[in-house]
Amino acid sequence: MSSARAGYLSCLCIGFPDADVVAGVRPSLVQLASGFALSALAQSLTASILPVAAWQLAPGKIFAAVPLALMFVGAILATFPASLLLDRFGRRAAFALGASLGIGGGLLVAFALVTRQFPILCLGALWLGSAQGFGLFYRHAAVIGGQPSSSAFVLGAGAAAGLIAPWLSRVAENLAEPYFIVGTALAAACVQVLALALAIVLREPPVQIARETVKTRSSFLLPVLIGGAVWFMMAAAMQKGPLSFLACTGSLGGATGLVAWHVLAMYASAIVVPPLVARTGWQWAAVPALAFAASGAALTGMSGSPLAISIGMLSIGAGWGIGFGAATIGLHEGRPSAGRLALFDGLMLGAALAGVLGAAAI
Repeated sequence: MSSARAGYLSCLCIGFPDADVVAGVRPSLVQLASGFALSALAQSLTASILPVAAWQLAPGKIFAAVPLALMFVGAILATFPASLLLDRFGRRAAFALGASLGIGGGLLVAFALVTRQFPILCLGALWLGSAQGFGLFYRHAAVIGGQPSSSAFVLGAGAAAGLIAPWLSRVAENLAEPYFIVGTALAAACVQVLALALAIVLREPPVQIARETVKTRSSFLLPVLIGGAVWFMMAAAMQKGPLSFLACTGSLGGATGLVAWHVLAMYASAIVVPPLVARTGWQWAAVPALAFAASGAALTGMSGSPLAISIGMLSIGAGWGIGFGAATIGLHEGRPSAGRLALFDGLMLGAALAGVLGAAAI
């Protein structure tokens, strides 16, 4: 049996005991869920302002989708470095780097808004996306020493972002007056500071069973197809929904609140995934998810009614949470290698990028 180091992700030894389990509770799982919640909060704040910021600063309508698209490009570019760092250097190094990128990205977006520089806005969006790419790996790290359903627990923790984001955005905007949406960008950077502080004290997992003792061949295509479909529809809604709502109502606060409710639906719905998967299997759990997302996409894309757009965004959020949670569990049931984890997340984010560009082209 070959040796392995702390943080080694290339073998996910599902079902083997974790040394930090106390009375059936893993403190490290709570830490990871908290880290993901902070990452999701920063993402929610960022996603609520990037389309509006691009609309303000872009030199032409054709460039309006570039910042949000670059956020997903940054996330795609971060997947393999995140996997490598987790695999070789552990949780602290990987998640601390991701949070640091988020701090820099939030500050760059705020600077771009104050100085009205579109290229700086794009660079900030790219860095914020890289932080998101690292943040997604919290759910993979949670599976070490646990079960595939641990990933859904971490996803569900992101529901806190939907609850806190509107209040935090309002407070930040009041403090940053008279600058428009600058406060929200700075708030995203501050949230990443908290994520960095948490990353520094993360527990590392115990040494795991070596890679060769675990089967890594599993169904990969079906989780990719299901996850990619819900990511595509979610990202298209994030690009189109807030701007459509803003055009209908003229209310920035309403558009920001809509994004927050959408994020809440995304992550809160993941809480139902483990019992649903236990009863039906992850493949069948994905069926209602796809139905929710498809019906929501139809409402968001075809309607000029604020109520229909709101219902559509909530439906897509719920479909994303259930579908992505189920697909992640399906992926981990095959005990994938670190490379497959990175590839899976990269393909999910690639589908999201396609959704943003598709929505912008319509």
